[in-house]
Amino acid sequence: PELSPVPPVPPAFPSPSPSDVPPPPVSDPSGVPAPRVSVPSDVPVPATSVPAAASAAVVESDLDELLAQVEGDYITRRAIVRRIGPKSPDDDTYEKRLRLNVVARAINRIQVKAAERFGLFARPDNVDRYVEMSSKKEVEDAKERAERAEPGSGARITFALLLADREETLEEYKRDLANEVVVQSYFDVLTRGAPGKRPQFDPEASPGDVRRLFERHPRAFDVKAGVRIGFFIIRPGDVLAEGKPDFDVALAESKRRMNELLVKFAAGGAPNVLAHAYGVGPKQWQVTEKDTFIERQEGRTLPFEAWAFDPARKIGDTTIIDAGGEVAGVALIERRAFRGRSFEEVSPELVGVIRNVRIERFRNQHTLDLLRTATVDPRSLLDVIEEQIRDRLKRLDEHPVYKDIRMR
Repeated sequence: PELSPVPPVPPAFPSPSPSDVPPPPVSDPSGVPAPRVSVPSDVPVPATSVPAAASAAVVESDLDELLAQVEGDYITRRAIVRRIGPKSPDDDTYEKRLRLNVVARAINRIQVKAAERFGLFARPDNVDRYVEMSSKKEVEDAKERAERAEPGSGARITFALLLADREETLEEYKRDLANEVVVQSYFDVLTRGAPGKRPQFDPEASPGDVRRLFERHPRAFDVKAGVRIGFFIIRPGDVLAEGKPDFDVALAESKRRMNELLVKFAAGGAPNVLAHAYGVGPKQWQVTEKDTFIERQEGRTLPFEAWAFDPARKIGDTTIIDAGGEVAGVALIERRAFRGRSFEEVSPELVGVIRNVRIERFRNQHTLDLLRTATVDPRSLLDVIEEQIRDRLKRLDEHPVYKDIRMR
């Protein structure tokens, strides 16, 4: 597979459809697929308060709490919960994720308003096409989550059921998706132009740009050694709760179960079925996706790295390691050897990297400009939005490769 060690530009502006030039495929150490609408999880966001303009509003329940008013659009807790789901009892990051999604929705609304002033609106046929694509993806993701928790439970899931579960109508879903579509169209026009509208900048890479980036980072685009693994955790505490006399007995039983699980997994057993049978929760196992490899990274040491990257290791090998009082099992699925890459091989990839980084810089800078005239209540939310966008630009400037990619 064509892989790049350089991480993709963070998707600051989610789109329901891939861009014309998608980021190069990359290695993802986690192997976890990204959600449909992704929001950075490492940005500190203060809690937003109910705007003064909404003080007279009747709040019937917590879900009707008004979190913000942006360009005439009311952002309620209910609207955000529809996107991130209800809070589970053991989720101590829920409020943070909710506030981060408030920021994401506010940014989207500011961009939608700019697109409307620009004379752009989502065409119904385009929206219908994206609804079909997006709903299909949501159903697939929901079925995968259900199968992780309980094998066989995903068969009943439909898009209509997903909408009903979050008390959302199809029209509300289409409206939110139309906003994403019009924002993507807006930045496409700003980037490429349209009849009667000139492009505001040129993201394309010249041959000199490509050559200079490669000469500055000749080894950054080599294919690094990598592994694919199956990783499972059994908690002795859960086994102890089944009635075992003491922790040592529970620990021994946990290791026995893990050995059985790993043998069956290495023989081709379905990971979700095995996890369910041996009491491994849906968040306690992970199998690296196909064509995705875990690579060693400077400053990070995973507990299984020394074992997995041992040259003597063979496909199908398994081991049990101590994971902070938990029993962790690892099975090696696939290995990828290091391979150097020439300029001729990586140059098409570099064209895409340069283009995507330039577009990311432009989108963030343009959104900062939009904040100057945006109508936002509470006003403190503007400061949070600006801080988050500037942090995205800062991460580009601190990246070892992206820092050398500038606007033309």
